[in-house]
Amino acid sequence: MTETTLPAFHGRDHAALALLPLTVASPSGGSEAVERGFTLTVDGKPRRVSVTLQPGTDGLPTHGDGMVYLALLQVAMRDEKYQRVEFTRSELLEVLAWHANGANYDRLRTALERLHALRIVVNAAMVARNGREYQRSQDAAHLIDRYHIAEQPGAVCWLEWGGLVREAFALADFKRLDWDMVKALGNPLTAQLYRLLDRVTLSGEPTWSIGWRPLAGLLGMSHEGYARPARFRQKLEPHLDRLIEQGVLAGYDYGRGGVFTFHMRNYLRGQLRRVLVSLGVYDEAARQLVAGYDEVRIICQCDCLRFGNRATPEKPAGFLVEAVRKDYPLSYDDQEAPSFAATWALLMAGERDAYHRAGLQIVGGPDGLFDVQDDPAEWHPALRCVVRFLVTQNLDPDEILRPAAK
Repeated sequence: MTETTLPAFHGRDHAALALLPLTVASPSGGSEAVERGFTLTVDGKPRRVSVTLQPGTDGLPTHGDGMVYLALLQVAMRDEKYQRVEFTRSELLEVLAWHANGANYDRLRTALERLHALRIVVNAAMVARNGREYQRSQDAAHLIDRYHIAEQPGAVCWLEWGGLVREAFALADFKRLDWDMVKALGNPLTAQLYRLLDRVTLSGEPTWSIGWRPLAGLLGMSHEGYARPARFRQKLEPHLDRLIEQGVLAGYDYGRGGVFTFHMRNYLRGQLRRVLVSLGVYDEAARQLVAGYDEVRIICQCDCLRFGNRATPEKPAGFLVEAVRKDYPLSYDDQEAPSFAATWALLMAGERDAYHRAGLQIVGGPDGLFDVQDDPAEWHPALRCVVRFLVTQNLDPDEILRPAAK
């Protein structure tokens, strides 16, 4: 078995941009340039985030406009269009789960204009999830360089990505995003909070703390609009409750001075760090791997180290670290698939169902891609890797499956 290429995940997010407050919690956007700067903890380490936003004539992008950017990103990643992406208006509205009508066509057009006109000056080092820095420049960057919206139904629309997004593609600075859940959240501000929390704990941290003022800024909510921290907390509570309902948060604490401590449901990432350390990887290196690379990539390399037919490395832990970082090709003998099928048959029906659904959630891909195959020997090789990893490492599939997916 050598095949590792997978279809597009259920969703992808631009990791660095999840930390930049590029949109505002306002239905119309602001008309003045704004500067935002914070020091916050990201993946267990302090990081400075500082950006200047210069709007066009229609104002700063709103959180709703940010959803349009994310939807375009889903189309681009699905079709592997990293310079220019083509779509129809109805296709993009379907990705957004918006009704196809004149009002939403106007929303789409306005969102693209604000995103296109936005000039972004990054004032601090912008770091990809794998630790590589974006190029430093005093020039303003853009999300979108050019775009065209056709008026005729079904006609092809297009956009050309700005330098900031093109560099993200070059650095592979993208992370998994539960796009179905983003849409189910039902509010762009809730989605923005989800993206932020998921990014800052990407390396598997179970908690994250931040003061209310920088949190407001990161969410595009001016702290000047709140007389005291309790008012901001009151505004945020419905969004936090929604994230708890969806299984993103286990809960949160609110302390003196307006400090929020979020308790994350970060089971899979935390378990990946545990397994890497158990295989001899230093804890700091394990943290960097989980923060820097997708879960499936790490899982497949761990599985291949144990069950593949590579030559036994002299230093397994060091080899594993390099295998993840450089994405070594997987290698298994011809008996891998039938051997997995035989082991699979020994599990109880309920166990098979739970592990199968958990594996599908981790691997992603279009609905129904794998579950039409009753014979696990016919599954995509990566799905077998993931399920075998869950079984052999004693991971709880119910902890991986979100409450909403049960």
